[in-house]
Amino acid sequence: MEQTTSTKRWPLAVAWWLVFLSLLGARAATIVQFGMRYAGSDDVLFWNVANDFAHGIFREPYVYGQNYNPALESLLAVPLLWCRVPMHVAMPMATTLLALLPFISFSLWHKRRSEWAAALTFLAIPLLLPVQWDLITTMARGFVTGIAALAVLPWTLNVRSPSWRAALIGFILGTALYLNPNAAIFSLPYCIWFLCGTQQRIRALLLMAAGSAAPLMAQYFSMRFYTTQPWRIVHRIDDWRMEFHPLDLVPEGLQQLGAHFQWLMPVAWEHGAWVLLLLAATAATATWQRQHKVAIAIAAVFPLILFSLSFAKVHDGFRNVLYPYDRMYLAIPLLTAWALSQLRWRMPATVAAGLVAVAATISAYKATHVASIAAVAVQPEAGVPVASWPYSDLVAYGDTVSTVAARHQADLVVGLDGPDGTLHLALCYGGNIVAPNLPPTLYVGLDRRWWRRQEEAETKHEAILFVGGDDALWNRLHDGHPTFEALNIAGETFHLLHPQDLTTAQVMERMGRKW
Repeated sequence: MEQTTSTKRWPLAVAWWLVFLSLLGARAATIVQFGMRYAGSDDVLFWNVANDFAHGIFREPYVYGQNYNPALESLLAVPLLWCRVPMHVAMPMATTLLALLPFISFSLWHKRRSEWAAALTFLAIPLLLPVQWDLITTMARGFVTGIAALAVLPWTLNVRSPSWRAALIGFILGTALYLNPNAAIFSLPYCIWFLCGTQQRIRALLLMAAGSAAPLMAQYFSMRFYTTQPWRIVHRIDDWRMEFHPLDLVPEGLQQLGAHFQWLMPVAWEHGAWVLLLLAATAATATWQRQHKVAIAIAAVFPLILFSLSFAKVHDGFRNVLYPYDRMYLAIPLLTAWALSQLRWRMPATVAAGLVAVAATISAYKATHVASIAAVAVQPEAGVPVASWPYSDLVAYGDTVSTVAARHQADLVVGLDGPDGTLHLALCYGGNIVAPNLPPTLYVGLDRRWWRRQEEAETKHEAILFVGGDDALWNRLHDGHPTFEALNIAGETFHLLHPQDLTTAQVMERMGRKW
């Protein structure tokens, strides 16, 4: 986009700040009315990691119990926790910062160059996306970490040395892919654009490969960490989910593009797949403007999408905010903003004023509707492996379990899978945070905290309090092991066991539970 002269700069600068404040206002409302208000069964696992980080405990390179997804949100939340910010506030703040960072960074870079149309475009795109996108990028789930790393990219263009510039870009793109491969949707087009604009392309490509060596080595040693210690893994990435089945899966994906891109289209919120048409139109416009390297770069995303649809992991999702299909394509809005910013067009002050009005209107809409939309989004849905509850309910439940455990002198709380398994999972992972008086916890089925499983293998307890499980399990146990005592408290049934001289592992064996 073309630069704006200094005489026309101040109205656009005012517009930039107003759009920026509108964006911050909308996201602040999302944090307050969703991020701080609800806690998900996966979110509390990141809380657990953050709590350990804040106490100087680093157990493994990825989120506990899996060989992928570094917990960058948890690490970023540590300074907030040190400043006594509550966990349920610090984590959505950290995730939101990571989600918005690339948009703000690209915008600031263009702003410094007086490229106001591009600067405003990068600010406007996240504001023009639906409320559901705001919700997805507020939860601590590792969805936005790779995309956040791309925030450094525009500033590498200020590096004078072509060699250092290429190596830095390679390092940034490699780091983004290490953090989360969903960054590839932006990384590949940007890489092609950069190479097309370089005279010595082979040399630049080799330097980019050299720059990516460090994150690739980090990936290798991280995976090796789990290869040598497989007992740590509960969920793995290198299984059937990454098998390549293009003939079966690509047609299936093309039939449900609306699901895969559900909340990624600006303005036309009910038509997510239209974002592909927007990208295609942008590529066509770039071709008409004879910006062929831009057109080629944008066009590269389409075969990449087809390639990605060949993997079962991409189809592992629901039309659900808590576990959405489009988490795999969350880099699409950033690519859309970048693609539009590359076109040759100016933004007159009148258009900027109109954008400010639209931004303020959408910000106000989001602030007044996020609570109702969030309340619908967190409703339980059959088959979805993730659930969410009001934070206050989780705290109250933790206090209840703590009280019951203290009353019966239970020194271990065991959560079992079953109809309410995700609630008990959340209690086990987040219990020491929301209810400090809760005894040590263990989730049976399987607990991602490998050290808890190891600790309990040979531990003997005076009394164990069980939460969860299903009727079939307890009917069988009460018939064969009458030592289990049922406790009906506040409309919920707990079970108490005095194991006598049995270890926790032996108790689980008698119950027939794999842990």
